Amino acid sequence: MNFYKYFREVITNKILKAQNEISGRTKAILALFEAHVPRAWLPKKFLDVGCANGESTMQLVEYLGLPSKSVFGIEISDDHIREAKKSLQVIKVDIDRGHFPFADNSFQMVVCNQVLEHLKNFMYVINEINRVLSKGGFAIIGVPNLGHLANRLYLLFGKQPPCLNLDCSHVRGFVHSELLKILRRWKNWKVLDCNGSTMYPVPYPLSNWLARHFVNLSGYSFYIIKKMSGSP
Repeated sequence: MNFYKYFREVITNKILKAQNEISGRTKAILALFEAHVPRAWLPKKFLDVGCANGESTMQLVEYLGLPSKSVFGIEISDDHIREAKKSLQVIKVDIDRGHFPFADNSFQMVVCNQVLEHLKNFMYVINEINRVLSKGGFAIIGVPNLGHLANRLYLLFGKQPPCLNLDCSHVRGFVHSELLKILRRWKNWKVLDCNGSTMYPVPYPLSNWLARHFVNLSGYSFYIIKKMSGSP
């Protein structure tokens, strides 16, 4: 192992603790649940938009204490669908092109985490989330933050920001303030709160504390929304 590779691994794994990035995102969502969703309240039906292999879905479902029969996912990847079907009910949908195959007001909770950045038609997907969410229900939306401190440093030195890496599948970049404005366009729901996770190159666990308090600089931003009425 050369010195550069060793130095990079030490920085990434020992100081920045990059291996905690995914768990940090889940913790950020659970913190929003704890702050705004009554502990005794249980959704009759739960939808994960872009559920991947279902692992993150089930972490949230276990926290809520939901039976698997009430948990649904939509996903495009056949490999992910095969894996997710071991834990939840999954329907194949290309959400960039087709509508959600559910009736209006079908779900009391909808999660769309790390999905919108992969979509060209993300406004349509937000509208579909609003449509299938029932009155009094909660939605969680999470995205990588283009305004992340690390992305700003990359751009300062003329480098491609990691959240829009040319080799990845991201086609959209969101900054916290602008996405918040977009989410508030739907007048029949209310953005209750927001949260962040990860702030490279700040060392862990300080990075997660800073991300929660300075969402505009965090690596990922999360929003909890409550639907107040049936009509947009």
